Amino acid sequence: MSQINYPTLDNTNQQTSSQQQFNNSNQNVKYIPVLIPTEGYNQYQQQYSSQYQQYSHNQVTPNLEFSNIQTNEKLILTTPNLIKDKDFSQQKQFLFSILGIFILWTILSVFLFYILMLTVFFKLNISEIYLILAICSLIAIGVLIKFGIDQKYRKTQSSLVILFGLIFCYTLFYIGILYFLLISVHNYWTSVLVYTVFQTQICFNFITNFIILIYLFFEKTKIRVIYVCFVEFAIIVLLGIFYPPFFYLLIVIIPYPLCVLNVFKQILKGRFNLQSDEVVAASIAAFYGMFVSCED
Repeated sequence: MSQINYPTLDNTNQQTSSQQQFNNSNQNVKYIPVLIPTEGYNQYQQQYSSQYQQYSHNQVTPNLEFSNIQTNEKLILTTPNLIKDKDFSQQKQFLFSILGIFILWTILSVFLFYILMLTVFFKLNISEIYLILAICSLIAIGVLIKFGIDQKYRKTQSSLVILFGLIFCYTLFYIGILYFLLISVHNYWTSVLVYTVFQTQICFNFITNFIILIYLFFEKTKIRVIYVCFVEFAIIVLLGIFYPPFFYLLIVIIPYPLCVLNVFKQILKGRFNLQSDEVVAASIAAFYGMFVSCED
């Protein structure tokens, strides 16, 4: 008959296997097993699965869609609307606007010219003052152009302020250089000739803008400089037949359409990185490009 051994009550032998496991410093506790009833575990698993599906449906998916919408909006907002990427019909509309500003520029400049001459400079006959005025105006024109073509100042409000400043300084420059020559030349007929050349150049530049405007209206593919220059040449030759001194205007008239159309071609190729809504800034850039034909 086998003997049944009962546990003793000795304190030295009361360490169970689990207590020995915790007291053993050389072993690490990995986990403590927990027994869950089968029915409770299945219920808990179903509840967790339903909560996860609800979370993934209500939280994750809308956030992904919202992030995609934000990404698309950012791409749309940052996509450049450069005029060089437009078709030629849209580019022509852009150039029409620039020519319209040039025409208004000439009208305002002539109007301002006569107002200043009849008020501020009516009795001023000192040639040195007009020379200083011309130099200071030329420096101011350079500074305003520098700001006008900068991308930081291409908003419509900033561009309009710069444009009106350019028109004012441009008029002062004409007044300074013209009256410096008129006062310096003591011969009456020479003074009349100088004044006539200046005024005729302004008038022909004004007419040239309309000629370019009409030419662009009929052009379908690209800008061709030769057509406008041929029309200008023909007009001057016809006028020269009736009044020979008009032939001398070829020297000062023909360069204007060449410079304007050349800078227009550069703008359409991407010079100045102009966008389709930067019309006022484009007119300032075109004015600058007429004097600095090389690309920046």
